[in-house]
Amino acid sequence: MLSFLLLLPGIYLFSSGFFLSKLSLPAASSCFDTIPSLHNHIFSAASSPPSSYTNHLLHTGLLAPSPSAPSCVRSPPLIDHLNLLIVDALRFDFARSRLPSLSSSYPPRAPPGASTLLLKFLADPPTVTTQRLKGLTTGGLPTFADVSSTFTTAALEGDTWLRQLRDDADLPSPRAGFAGDDTWAALFPADHWDAFFHPFPSFNTRDIDGVDDGILANLKEVLASPAVLRVLHFLGVDHVGHTFGPDCDRMDEKLAQMDSVLTSILSHFDSSPSCTASFIFGDHGMTPDGNHGGGTPDETTAALFAHFSPACTMPKRDPLDPDVNAAAEDFFAVNQVDLVPTVSSLLGLPVPFANIGSVVPDLLPLGDHGASFPEQAALALALNAAQVSRYLREYSGKARLPASRLRELEETLGRARGEYSVALDASMGTERVPGSPAPLQYHTAAALFKEYLKDATDLGRSVWTSFNYLYMALGIALIVFSILLSLPTLPPLPPPNPATLLALCLGVFHTLLSFQSNSYIEEEEKVLQLSVTAVCAALLLTQSADWVAAALPVAAVAVCGRLLSFVAGHGVDVSLRQHVFHEPVVFVPAMFSLLYTSWLHVPFRAALSKYINALSLVSLLAHFLLKNASLPGSKAAAALALFLPLLSSALTNKKEGPLAHAANLTVMVTAVTGPSAACSAILLGAQFWGLSRLADEHPFAAAFLYRSVIRHAFFATNHACSFSALQYNAAFVVTEQFEFYTSGAFLALNTFGWDVAGLLLMAASDGKQQGVFQWFCAWQTLETLGASLAVTVHRRHLMIFAIFAPRYAFAVIFQGFTAVARALQPFMQQEERSKGGSKDRKTN
Repeated sequence: MLSFLLLLPGIYLFSSGFFLSKLSLPAASSCFDTIPSLHNHIFSAASSPPSSYTNHLLHTGLLAPSPSAPSCVRSPPLIDHLNLLIVDALRFDFARSRLPSLSSSYPPRAPPGASTLLLKFLADPPTVTTQRLKGLTTGGLPTFADVSSTFTTAALEGDTWLRQLRDDADLPSPRAGFAGDDTWAALFPADHWDAFFHPFPSFNTRDIDGVDDGILANLKEVLASPAVLRVLHFLGVDHVGHTFGPDCDRMDEKLAQMDSVLTSILSHFDSSPSCTASFIFGDHGMTPDGNHGGGTPDETTAALFAHFSPACTMPKRDPLDPDVNAAAEDFFAVNQVDLVPTVSSLLGLPVPFANIGSVVPDLLPLGDHGASFPEQAALALALNAAQVSRYLREYSGKARLPASRLRELEETLGRARGEYSVALDASMGTERVPGSPAPLQYHTAAALFKEYLKDATDLGRSVWTSFNYLYMALGIALIVFSILLSLPTLPPLPPPNPATLLALCLGVFHTLLSFQSNSYIEEEEKVLQLSVTAVCAALLLTQSADWVAAALPVAAVAVCGRLLSFVAGHGVDVSLRQHVFHEPVVFVPAMFSLLYTSWLHVPFRAALSKYINALSLVSLLAHFLLKNASLPGSKAAAALALFLPLLSSALTNKKEGPLAHAANLTVMVTAVTGPSAACSAILLGAQFWGLSRLADEHPFAAAFLYRSVIRHAFFATNHACSFSALQYNAAFVVTEQFEFYTSGAFLALNTFGWDVAGLLLMAASDGKQQGVFQWFCAWQTLETLGASLAVTVHRRHLMIFAIFAPRYAFAVIFQGFTAVARALQPFMQQEERSKGGSKDRKTN
């Protein structure tokens, strides 16, 4: 018990130290900070007085005082209107090759001065919409823990360019309008949108056209609106990916629709006398199976079309200095946070305080100030650099940042300041002829500012989470102590034999060592299957007598596990019929097999419980058949199939034991997973039967096999230790919309149902099999320790929050289920003993 009491605080301390959120500073940028910020961060070491430079910038029109408050100084707006047209999950290859009108009209590498560019738009994980929108409006990087807010989005606190736009007194009204994905409405309520506001429900991934059709129904109002900013967020591409995958006819149809709609929108604004910038982009990409949330290239590489109407003056750029020519290449693959200072520069707004993105000069048309493009670009980057320098100074004053990295940044910024001051000195000392080339130092300064901002972004990525090393160390120490204290309570190891030694070696490898490799985490299912087969083979070699009798349970474990990996279609809607296991000829016999097994082999002593369980299976079969045929009533049948097992378990008396509860749970898991789960349940049942036969003679090897079989079932049913692999269709088995509690419960049941069923069976075992559950708990604790050590060692690894951290999170969840089963074990054993005693009395 003491080891258990140490384990939970250890996990809590480690998680608190590892998942700390980035420190949030309450400050906000303001136009009143423009001049002081330039003086303090850009011109502080210049040869001339700082005020002489800002006076020159005011004189040239690159800076302008506010009509309402002369001390409020800003860069004048460079455009009249801005359209943000988000195509959710627009992966770069979609834009390059599957949007024919856009891609043929606007080549991906347009020459300098062209009105359109196609750029790679690089997202930071987690690649889920809520976190991407936060990054696209604040310029900050999300933390791993922020992924939880995907399901409970709250209004965004902090400085954003959208709030700056709302509160700007000098811009004309109406300022902003929105239509599309209601995630925007949750982050930015109605008071941010004074032109039009049409949010549509977004969480039902089976609703392919609902959000897009809602936008198109209001498109006439959107195009006629004089708003400075229009935001349209299309969702169909993302939902097609979730439902059908990226490589299908439905995706081609949806992309063709987007191509037509977006081309017509751009054509409308091209005929306007106003300068309108339109950015068409994806907030993230998608994996080959249509999901997202992690950090793979398919998920992080979105597309950005930038289009400027003919009324915009796109500059003819002077040739860059050969020494800084490489910096131009960065402009064609930009980070999503770079959109934030770029939008601020386009609209003449202060850059949000916590931004660490960098202005993209290629996306800035030439303003009406009369200055050259290099002068304009250098000032935009200087203002951006001043904002980032101010933010890093204030952040480092309240949270530790690497001193050596800050010194390197300051050196780069110092060189940029020097070149910029020399360029301004040259401009102030000569009478410029309009159209003449700007001093070369503007190019050099712009490139150095860009280098500084790029390095600042890299610094932010490397320290975006402030780890509390004391908490992490204490957490690991408590987990280790809990393991050491539990060792004397474990059953003794059986005499050495091939099966025991192999199970011991593989158990240590799988739980303690393997998580140091991201390749193992990605291929865990295959390695587990191989290990199960190897230990089963060793068990046959160990068997000295009655070899034939032992072969059947060993074969059930090994062969059924292998077959389980071939069952496909888990979590995919029945009506899609993309897998053979969704065909009635396959799942109907499987469902009858489940009914037969439950009726004859599960000890439902109360007749009512037995009949209710059978009725739930019949309801589930009706749900699958109706859904497969696209007939009404399938959701009602699903609701009945999910409710009746709860009623059956509630009526189950203690003598019936946890096997009856496991049978009821299997019905519910099958309901939220799909008809392919019926085949999986039969194969898993055969594996558990084989393990129960092996556990009496080989409890240690059986414990390893139980842990491996349960974990393999998790992966074989199309799950993964990644948030992008969640089977969201499970949330909509009963309802059309996402209901937080019920849909969340169904999603959790889909993800962890097999684990819970397996734990129910093991925790209730008695006799020699008590050792099985004790060793299983030990292996699970070692898994938690191994995952903790892995994220500690790889805390600065490129894939820490894409691979290692999710694996740790899932290990903790598995540990939580094990802890609950461990706490309930005495009660379940009492039920088993009561059942056994009842049998003995009947025999006597």
